[in-house]
Amino acid sequence: MKPRTSTKNPVIRYLYAIISFLLKNVWIALLWKHFSPVKQGPRTIEMRAFRFDCFIVIIWEVIRTSMRIVKGIPILRQLV
Repeated sequence: MKPRTSTKNPVIRYLYAIISFLLKNVWIALLWKHFSPVKQGPRTIEMRAFRFDCFIVIIWEVIRTSMRIVKGIPILRQLV
């Protein structure tokens, strides 16, 4: 996950990098725990079962609902 930013502040860029690494590690841990079939031999991970972009959408929806971010602005007047 690569965040887009135009800031030159190294602290903000470092924070984004840490968040990115953390998200990627959580995703790998979930894959390893829940999407690794039980079989003989070395463990393998089914990468197609739970894609990273789906994981990011789930995380974004949880953040959006917990912070009550408005998706749109309702129209308060009647259209003529």
